[in-house]
Amino acid sequence: MTTLHELIHESASSQERALSGMGRPSLHGRAKRKRAARQARIAAGATMGAGALAVGGALAVPAIWPQNTIAIATLAPAGGSSLPLAADGSLLSAIPANDVVVDVYLDPMCPICSQFSTKYDAKLREIDGATVVYHPVSILDSASSDGSYSTRAASAIDEVAAGAPDRVGAFLNHLWANQPAEGSTLTDDQLVSLATAAGVPSDVSALFAQHRYANAVAKATRDATAAGLVGVPTIYIDGTVFNPTAGRAWDDLVPRIRADVADRQVMGLSQLSGPTNVPASVSATAPVSDAPSARHTP
Repeated sequence: MTTLHELIHESASSQERALSGMGRPSLHGRAKRKRAARQARIAAGATMGAGALAVGGALAVPAIWPQNTIAIATLAPAGGSSLPLAADGSLLSAIPANDVVVDVYLDPMCPICSQFSTKYDAKLREIDGATVVYHPVSILDSASSDGSYSTRAASAIDEVAAGAPDRVGAFLNHLWANQPAEGSTLTDDQLVSLATAAGVPSDVSALFAQHRYANAVAKATRDATAAGLVGVPTIYIDGTVFNPTAGRAWDDLVPRIRADVADRQVMGLSQLSGPTNVPASVSATAPVSDAPSARHTP
């Protein structure tokens, strides 16, 4: 039986092969990956300064891991787990027809993902006529002290989506608020405590330690990397990547989505079946309905 760490190693090797195949620098080896993350953090620090970013401040440009080395605007939406959330943070069973679809790729270990989500998640989900779809990936496992935090936390997110779909948004909020620093981690028991604080039933969080969705997370990460995902957070609007304006970071995102919603209404697109370029991974049913067949241990 494949262990969790064997699964993570296999996934990391697959990511490296995908990146190399697209002409990107190889990120093989823990030391090199840590260096890349540190360089990205230093670059972000030039914008953010020391410590966590204040809510009212501007966010750094995304793609902290690996560093973006190509024009990401040419990429198609990546694959992976799809978690469409309502304004209250509950999992939607279907994406409303004709909604503008906003795909957000994130890693539980990514500090800029945390800053982005803290500042913008609620605003994005409140836009009438748009649906935000979250895609947890695990490209920062090596930044945690146990080498598995991204995968374990993403698996826990999927577990909540499967067993307590009305608590997904609340659980994400607690993950961001208690995100471990690089070189540290949270245990499965600590993830359970965060889930409890988020209102997740104990029979659901008790499954975290089984890492039942680790395989699904690894596949989502491989699919996203193979499709061209090179950094997190990355946001697509109806299948087209959103590139932050220099000096404004993400501040143009909400107005851009609102404008797209208004344009769709003005052009009479409400009579159509919906966006034609929604990622294939976004389905009309709950995204984590396929229960894993195997258990994995650290």
